[in-house]
Amino acid sequence: MTLDVVEIIKFVGGVAGLCTAGFLIYDRLVRSRPITYLGVSDYKADLRLRNVTKETVIIDEISITPKDFLRAARANDLITKNEERQKAFYPTTAGKDDARFLGEFVILKPDEERRFSLHRFASFEHAKDDEKLVIRCRWENTRTPWFTKRYVKVRTTVGRVKKLVDAAAAGKV
Repeated sequence: MTLDVVEIIKFVGGVAGLCTAGFLIYDRLVRSRPITYLGVSDYKADLRLRNVTKETVIIDEISITPKDFLRAARANDLITKNEERQKAFYPTTAGKDDARFLGEFVILKPDEERRFSLHRFASFEHAKDDEKLVIRCRWENTRTPWFTKRYVKVRTTVGRVKKLVDAAAAGKV
């Protein structure tokens, strides 16, 4: 009789331990990450990044697949506004030997939201509406390094982005 009670207590303790471990993994991997979504401003589609955590988050890569459809504009906090203009006007020569000009680097303070215009290329305008788009942002927090790279994604289609911009032009968004 007492062995049965002890086994029941061990079983309940094991289940509680597994539930606690599952919640901890969920809390670290899923809940405490930035949110990415698409919005519109000034009749253009933009990528919005929102930090919902209580610590600073760094976005150090924004990749858009297919590569020749869209590009996130001004997604580099390491260069000044004048250097951004220089990069826009002279893309092949601006910051040629400066590592700060390479890639993206966005700092999101706690509870901050930022937006980056998505520049559309000609291949985007001629693409089919059901063509898939994936926007992937690599992020990390400043508290502790993580053993693997962490990403947040936006999955959409060319047609949805075009409809979003059309709704903004019609004054609905």
